[in-house]
Amino acid sequence: MVIFKKDEKVNVTEHLRGGDGVAAISDYYQRVHPANSASAGTHVLKEGCGIGFHEHPTEYEFYYIFQGEGEYDDNGKEKIKVGVGDLTICVPGEGHGIRNIGKEDLKFVGFKITADENNK
Repeated sequence: MVIFKKDEKVNVTEHLRGGDGVAAISDYYQRVHPANSASAGTHVLKEGCGIGFHEHPTEYEFYYIFQGEGEYDDNGKEKIKVGVGDLTICVPGEGHGIRNIGKEDLKFVGFKITADENNK
């Protein structure tokens, strides 16, 4: 399967998960099935914007940063500066959030996968 840039659909959401400003998300892939689901998309956060802290009871979510600088809220315990080439991981039962702390856009690819209830 190949998903082309020209076919992307951008969704712009204000105060995503209670975060500041606006988040633009390109949903490249979504598969929803009763047993499992997966999604992938590019996220863009302008200066000062963010995705608020939220939990993932049954999902893994990964953010791969490819532009800018951010502050990642790791399960409400620690805020960590992240940048180009960094990968964040949120496992089932934990939570996270991210916000742009730089002058340029913060861009990252997000991957979300539902965990098998028997193999969390």
